[in-house]
Amino acid sequence: MRQNLLVALIIITLIANVILGVELYTTLHPNINGGTNKTIIPISNVSMTYKANYSNSSLYSFSFKTKLNLNILKEGKYIIGINPHGFKQLFVLIQLKDHKTIELTLNETTAIVKLNEDDTTVTMFVSGETYANLNQSQIINNLNLYIEYINNDN
Repeated sequence: MRQNLLVALIIITLIANVILGVELYTTLHPNINGGTNKTIIPISNVSMTYKANYSNSSLYSFSFKTKLNLNILKEGKYIIGINPHGFKQLFVLIQLKDHKTIELTLNETTAIVKLNEDDTTVTMFVSGETYANLNQSQIINNLNLYIEYINNDN
């Protein structure tokens, strides 16, 4: 009796692990090549406050907050990413209207997120270090921030 119960529990655990493993794999490896309507949507800068800390070394630290207009044409999954250059350290935090956040760094340059029409205006916090003394517009340009529509799968 106990042996049958143990075997049944092991089988249930194995099935649950397989299901969770497939779910984890599909979350970590989405099929981004399957979408046929990929378009890069331009991002426009709305307002910006900037604070720079200067140091005696050849590195310049900065941090600022800005609001961005995302031209969300339709609800669905989007890739939000950066192609940064000229940064020693970089941390970008994008806050959506529902207070969900997207974190991008030099090591994690893309994120897949579901967006809708309410997510048109977002707040972006940027901090890091550059090798040159750049103003906020140059930093935004060096981020090469982009958004790309993937599909409308839930």
